Amino acid sequence: MRLSTRTLTVSVLVGVCLLVAFANRPTAWPTLPTVPVVAQVVSVVSVVTAEPAAPGDNHRIDGTAADADTEEEPPITPQLQWRAEVCERTALDCATAIAPCVDRPPDRRHDPIAFNLPFSQDVCETEIRPIAGCYPDELQKCLQRGAGQNKWIVFIGDSVTRKMFERTALLLGPEVFEPLEMSGDRHNRFTIAPHYENKEFLAFGQVLLTELFIGGSTDEHLLDNFRVGLQLPEEDRLRLLARQGLGADSLLYRKPDRVFVNVGLWDSRDVPVPQYREQLSKWPLFFHNEMKLSADAMVWRSTTPTSDRLPTQDPSRAEMTVGKISAMNDVAYDIFVQTSGWHFLDQFNLVGGWDASKREPLIAGDRYHPLLSVICMLAEYALNSICMLPPP
Repeated sequence: MRLSTRTLTVSVLVGVCLLVAFANRPTAWPTLPTVPVVAQVVSVVSVVTAEPAAPGDNHRIDGTAADADTEEEPPITPQLQWRAEVCERTALDCATAIAPCVDRPPDRRHDPIAFNLPFSQDVCETEIRPIAGCYPDELQKCLQRGAGQNKWIVFIGDSVTRKMFERTALLLGPEVFEPLEMSGDRHNRFTIAPHYENKEFLAFGQVLLTELFIGGSTDEHLLDNFRVGLQLPEEDRLRLLARQGLGADSLLYRKPDRVFVNVGLWDSRDVPVPQYREQLSKWPLFFHNEMKLSADAMVWRSTTPTSDRLPTQDPSRAEMTVGKISAMNDVAYDIFVQTSGWHFLDQFNLVGGWDASKREPLIAGDRYHPLLSVICMLAEYALNSICMLPPP
């Protein structure tokens, strides 16, 4: 086969270019990254898939604008981003927060009616370590430790407790905090009104979390709501066990492993303190004798304070004062903690207590609910305590 002069010339030029490139090559070609770079996240054991962007949404998960001409980043699967906006925050310093104390007597340094009491000097730190927001993998290990130690946790309370559940569910997302349907009478038959619902979630695929809504200690069907809420129907229990490959002979979910109790905010509106004491005095007998729950399984969470401006802003709530709430907390502490041996979380002082300079900035515009950021802090306080308390 004959080659033309033009073909030979082109071939020679190409060969020369290849020789020059080879002579000037780097000693080692750089290695291309094989793992996509994503925003800083907190890892968890369970798989969480990022939600797809809404149509027309031209922003990435980390909030930065996406270039329409660039390739879309792969979804973040085995990791979880902390949704700071759920708690009305832009960021959280996970490194410096500390674990809260549990079972300390109330801080009474600023209480004008209890000054110089013997236990007033034993003060609890009020910074809360955000275990759900920053360390969900640690929370998962804590909840799943041992055999049946923390597999069913119940929170009894009013709108503050309901908001805690709502924020935690939004914070962790349905992939980690899966909503469950409550069957039969457990949903809302015995709540103060149909729209005040009891709720249930399955955390990390194993831990049953139940919220029982109560308005106050004088609710008409209060004990009935407790009774149905603290007992899981057998068909629901078997369904939970089957999801985990366990049989009907398992001891899990037969009764709650830990019950957090709070009441008093709505009672402070119109229930006299002696009547409040009378109502609460019935509860230990019910929980211990009828429901067969030990004192170690029970946790009293003191009631959060209101703003000094509430009586002026809403005269119908003029009795909901810091002084009355503090007196009710003293009653509950005496009945549940000192007499019955329950564990204790000091939510009252966490939200400022008697110290108005700390308290007022932490309360929402209605003057009786804590800010959402504080609601999240209360939720983290409870979740931390589950890990810190000894097994029931």
